[in-house]
Amino acid sequence: MSTLQDKYAGVIAAAQSAGVSNLQVTEQDGILYISGNAGSTATKDAVWNALGNIDSTYSASDINIDVQVAGLASGTSL
Repeated sequence: MSTLQDKYAGVIAAAQSAGVSNLQVTEQDGILYISGNAGSTATKDAVWNALGNIDSTYSASDINIDVQVAGLASGTSL
């Protein structure tokens, strides 16, 4: 595991345990990219809450999370 994967292990674990499908974790140019599909907003929230436990201001520039709720159009209000 890379240093970034170690730093954000809680986010990766949350994505796995919440059931994010097509989960991809890659590192490029010093940024950790986490992407996949969530079956519900609760699943997506679990990933973001895990990030909030590590970075409460959500201002980290070394991680990019792109977890989309399946079947929900971009920009849709929840």
